[in-house]
Amino acid sequence: MNKATESKDHFRLRAGCICTKIGNSDEILLVESRKSANTWSFPGGGWEEELEETLQLAAKRELFEEAGCSAQFSRCMGVFKRGTRITFLFEGKITDNLDEWPEKSKRNRSWFPKSSAEKILKSPFERLILSWYRNAIEDSACISLKSQSLPAAVDNDLSEEPPQCNVNTTNSPHTNEFKLFPNSDGKLKVFEYTGREFSVDEEIETNLDKNDNWRMNFIGYVDVHDLTNCNFSSKFKNLVN
Repeated sequence: MNKATESKDHFRLRAGCICTKIGNSDEILLVESRKSANTWSFPGGGWEEELEETLQLAAKRELFEEAGCSAQFSRCMGVFKRGTRITFLFEGKITDNLDEWPEKSKRNRSWFPKSSAEKILKSPFERLILSWYRNAIEDSACISLKSQSLPAAVDNDLSEEPPQCNVNTTNSPHTNEFKLFPNSDGKLKVFEYTGREFSVDEEIETNLDKNDNWRMNFIGYVDVHDLTNCNFSSKFKNLVN
């Protein structure tokens, strides 16, 4: 995992993914921290300016480097802000995995049932995202949409658009605003996490408490047309509500 690109406003731009198996969406792939054994997170890392890569390629590169896997991504689910860290998160299906990969000696990879992954993830930020993501894809009101293409910076690679769902966040002040998936006009929703993070050696409750759904707030849409590492700051300053 390379150091994330920092914008002029000192944002650290990252691309990550939530990946399941083809034909089995009950488990997700997590990778172990290089710094702390048995500390797990979503695969992801820096969107590298010097590589001139799209967000999707950045997420695929990090997935390969950290877990030795290839994936087919269906959509960019949204932009998640935590302090100065900005993460573009993709949904994907693993299509291949290698026995050897660049960071094999530094970290492990493993599959976890979605139900237990919320307890395995160390970061409350990622547990919250996974909880809402599970609500979204399991929503019985999901409907299929016609195919749409996303801007080049995001680089959607599927010919068929997956279901789009509202997320049930009954106690959230933004109940009707939290939708994980992008609009057809090339704008992604941006969410800001305001809860505190925990150190890797700090014992924390494994279940989300009743106030956790107040810690991720919808703050607007970002236009991802012609998005680059360099112009993200100006686009972030002009979020559309």
